Amino acid sequence: MNAMFEVNTAPMPSVFDMPCIACEITGGESSANNLVEAGSGLGLAACTSHTDVTAQVMATLTNYGSAGLHTAFMTAGLLL
Repeated sequence: MNAMFEVNTAPMPSVFDMPCIACEITGGESSANNLVEAGSGLGLAACTSHTDVTAQVMATLTNYGSAGLHTAFMTAGLLL
C-alpha cells in the first residue's frame, strides 16, 4: 500500500524557468507555470494542462527515479 501525501499547488515563482515534467515525459515542450508540492517533501513543475495529473502523481511519489516517475504518470493516466 502506498502512502498518500497532502498535495499543494501554487503558481510558479517568476524567478524560475522550468519545463513541465509531464511534457518532458511525453516528449512535449511546455514551460511550467505551477509548482506542485507534496507533504513528502518532493515537488514538481507543471504546465496548466498537466497540473491535475502531476498533483495525482505527487500524492504517492516517494523519489525522483526515472522509472518511478514514468510508472507514476502512467498509473495516473497520462501515458497509455
